[in-house]
Amino acid sequence: MPARQRTLRDEIAWSYDLLTPTEQILFRRLAVFAGGFTLEAAQAVGDANGDLGIDVHEGVTKLLDYSLLKPIGQNTDEVRFGMLETVREYGLEQLTISGEAVGLHDQHTTYFLALAEEADRKLRQPKPAPALQRLEADAANLRAALAWSLRDEEKTDIPSREEALRLVGALSWFWHVRTRYGEARTWSDRALALSSASERGAVQARARQAAGLAAQMQGDFAYARTRFEESLVLWRELGAQWGIAFTLAWLAWVETVPGNPATARPLAEASVALFRELGDVWGIAFALETLGAITRHLGDLVTARTLLDECVLLFREVEDMFGLADALGELAGIAFDQGDYQTAREGIGKMLALLADQSLVDDRFRRVAALHTLGRIAGQEGDNQAATAFSTQSLILARDIGNSWFAALACQSLGILAQKQGQDRQAVAYLHESLAAAKALRTTQNVMSLIGCIGVAANQRQWERAAQLGGAVESLSINLDRSLDPVQETEYARVLTAVRTRCDEPHLIAAWRQGQAFSLEQAIQYASATLKAIEDAFAARPLAPQTSPPVSYPFDLTVREVEVLRLLAQRLTYLQIAEKLVISQRTVNAHVNSIYSKLGVNRREAAIRFAAEHHLV
Repeated sequence: MPARQRTLRDEIAWSYDLLTPTEQILFRRLAVFAGGFTLEAAQAVGDANGDLGIDVHEGVTKLLDYSLLKPIGQNTDEVRFGMLETVREYGLEQLTISGEAVGLHDQHTTYFLALAEEADRKLRQPKPAPALQRLEADAANLRAALAWSLRDEEKTDIPSREEALRLVGALSWFWHVRTRYGEARTWSDRALALSSASERGAVQARARQAAGLAAQMQGDFAYARTRFEESLVLWRELGAQWGIAFTLAWLAWVETVPGNPATARPLAEASVALFRELGDVWGIAFALETLGAITRHLGDLVTARTLLDECVLLFREVEDMFGLADALGELAGIAFDQGDYQTAREGIGKMLALLADQSLVDDRFRRVAALHTLGRIAGQEGDNQAATAFSTQSLILARDIGNSWFAALACQSLGILAQKQGQDRQAVAYLHESLAAAKALRTTQNVMSLIGCIGVAANQRQWERAAQLGGAVESLSINLDRSLDPVQETEYARVLTAVRTRCDEPHLIAAWRQGQAFSLEQAIQYASATLKAIEDAFAARPLAPQTSPPVSYPFDLTVREVEVLRLLAQRLTYLQIAEKLVISQRTVNAHVNSIYSKLGVNRREAAIRFAAEHHLV
């Protein structure tokens, strides 16, 4: 190793050699913790068999004196300690040499599995914040426990496989609240890959539920449906009513979001009924939110509001602010459907403010949905500039959290906006991406992409293609599970104005009738071919300059300043921001000073609060 590293290693070894034999044992056992530990955890893992020969509290104090441990700050009520990574690496080496490594890792996994299962129960009870805090503080330890239980996936024994599956099930809701769907999907898929179809029971049911939830929130509805259905079979074999009710609600969601609310409604109604029988207030609220959303999508806004009003009261009763925020978002959606855009905006504001007050809740998924709705409102009000800004932010955030569904919706909105402003090259690119995602989803939301394609075809005077797509949309809006929503109806009427002026021509009438016979899959395929033909036509002629209206932000913030503000909100240092944006720290400092001056603030927290209030982060 380089001399500086040898010197550092020698310093650590020198401190280690100064310890008594029992202190050395404690030190190397504590190295098993990743990201820190509490005294309770140190006692439970470091002296699980009572063979340490030293009081853990006294030993930790000694290790602090030798700078082999350090106190670390965490947002918890308990004092935590940790090691510098280089010190921990040395400790793990000594643990391996001692022959204790396997036993200590097993003790560590056992302890954090119990912690995760206890915290998971509390996350759906009143005042879940302490449990959420503890899971977040020990997130690195929980990952280490998962990695240990799956350390050799081909040779992992049955007890370790079960620990992995139990950890996945216990952490599912925590990952959901923290918007860690990629992590959830990775761990759950790895754990499930080790189990066979013959393995049954609650552990298997919960792990499949966890995999389904992660896939659902990423927009992979087919995979989510499969996992939820597998979980439901297992819960029914066990006669576990709570598991059945919970899974039915998620199955209903997986049908609702891509646009099959009529199929989803009986599932949600069955979930509500089961939770009422069980007297589970949180479960009733959760299932009512699902049923309310489905009823809204079916167009029965009065009944939907009644269901969601009860849902709000129950979530307040159990003090679940995360669930309450979701319910408020659905109520804002009802206001939007009714054309009451001011109430919809206020509802979204309340939802985001509520989430902002929950320091350990990651609200990125909800912000994606909020930005999408705000973009639709702006578009309906004719403010294309604001609509583009909101939809662009929604697309960036959807890609950041790996949600293909909302990314597709954002591309759809941006494609429509570009087409309306005559920027057909940009529109084609966005609509291509939206249609690619739509192929796996049967939903009237896909019809909006088709409407955008009609507009592009009409702009490019491809009248026959526009007519075929017009006939397809007319037929699909009748044949699918729901009619066009107000935004879709408005846009459809707009793009058809130009097409219908020419539909008295016999060949266009025939094209319209051909389109009426299309299935959704055929319509998407034809729309993709239309975009490709238009793209080829663009390539064959010189590129005409197209200018996009500049995106504007409150208080004259520039695009770069908004980028810096978003990174400030992520608690990045100036050096990290500089590396992220490939600029100097001095430039970052200049941008921050400009942001503070424009906003009239002098602290990061105040700037972050402004950004949250104006939906910039």
